[in-house]
Amino acid sequence: MLAEYAVEVEIVTKGESELVERRRHVEEGDERAMQMREVSMVSAVS
Repeated sequence: MLAEYAVEVEIVTKGESELVERRRHVEEGDERAMQMREVSMVSAVS
């Protein structure tokens, strides 16, 4: 019983850490997109 529960918890925490990783990648992508947008705005102004 406890062993089954431990496996389930392990799966859940593994899934959560993968989600966190994915979210981190998305945030990095957003930052890159913002920088690109700022660069294109600056070049459009000048």
